[in-house]
Amino acid sequence: ALYSSTSVLSNNALARGPSLSPLSLDNQRASNSPLFQHQVRWKRKGGASAFSEPRPPTRKQRKAFNRRKAKLYHEKQGKHSAPGSKAAYRRQWNEETFQQLLDYNSKNELMEKARLEYDYGDAMVDDLMGNTAGYTSLPTPKPVFLGHRHKKYYNRVRRQMEVYREGLEKLEESSNDEALGTNLVPPSDHDISLVLRAYRDRHGTKTKPIGIVKALKHLLTDLSLNTALFGEETYTTLVTCCQTPAEARRIFKLMRDQQHPISLYSWAILVDIHAKLGDFEGCNEVMNEMVAEGGVLPSLPAYTSLLAACYKVVNNGTIPHSIRDKAAKLGWNRWKEMFISDIEPDAMAYGALLRLIGARGQPERAINILQEMQSKGVKPTTLCFTSALKAVSRSQQTAVRFERGSSKKQK
Repeated sequence: ALYSSTSVLSNNALARGPSLSPLSLDNQRASNSPLFQHQVRWKRKGGASAFSEPRPPTRKQRKAFNRRKAKLYHEKQGKHSAPGSKAAYRRQWNEETFQQLLDYNSKNELMEKARLEYDYGDAMVDDLMGNTAGYTSLPTPKPVFLGHRHKKYYNRVRRQMEVYREGLEKLEESSNDEALGTNLVPPSDHDISLVLRAYRDRHGTKTKPIGIVKALKHLLTDLSLNTALFGEETYTTLVTCCQTPAEARRIFKLMRDQQHPISLYSWAILVDIHAKLGDFEGCNEVMNEMVAEGGVLPSLPAYTSLLAACYKVVNNGTIPHSIRDKAAKLGWNRWKEMFISDIEPDAMAYGALLRLIGARGQPERAINILQEMQSKGVKPTTLCFTSALKAVSRSQQTAVRFERGSSKKQK
């Protein structure tokens, strides 16, 4: 009976499993925790356990080892390049140049010997310099700046307006005095134009005009002028203050309302406003409108502004090639049309054309234009010569670019 009871107790104990103390249960729960499983304190950052594997070398140590290894290899074998590469030729040229610098006394003598080839670019530069060796240049003209005289012109017109108003008041009080009415003289159109020009130059720039709102506010509010006093010069100056072609159209409408004819110079300024925006098609439309509605032929400033607009488009590499080609053809056709209309170009018109030719990279045409200027007695400006040199440079860049085809492997 005792044996059977002990065997039953032992079987029950085996079925229940080994008895665990409270401390061992806590350790088992901690070992089953996910935080405990990822927290390995006895391993290095590289994954190797302590004192089991050597620590891997750092990046700095690997670089130093590779340099020492390459140095030993080059001392035994010598430096060489892969078959067919250009590194060997470049290295040989550098060594020869360095040796020549040691041998020759002057750098000019070295460069004369190094330049053994005479390419197309050299020929074009020699042709340009040889054909224009006797030419003299003028500095590029700049517009007259009147911003520093604004106070002087403003005070003059203000005093004239004060005298004019006082005379009108006296005339109203004594209406029988005819001599007093004949002495009343308002500010002239020329004086008002000078005030507006000085105000425009002082508060604006050529690329950022002040706008017609600010210009009219200065005339109508600050000086208390009436639009009936405006003449051709004042309206022309107002057009130069416009920021957009729409503002210039509003000035044209005001001129028609006041029964003032639109001058040829005002049309040319509208063309120039389109040119500043790079709108060569708008310039062409305004020039056609001058003939259709205004009944006048385009003037020389209008043609010059059109050529400047075409240059701005052609010289912009972000514009598609078709549009740039269209602008270049339009500029050249308008240039030929100018001679048909018996308009003699000046240095500014020739400079605008040469800039367009330089952007297109046509050195032969640029040299012909310089010779034409010499035959007609027009002195080239510095801009004309720099544009001609740019034409030679651009043609050389184009030739080098397509010398070996369009494949990137041949660049």
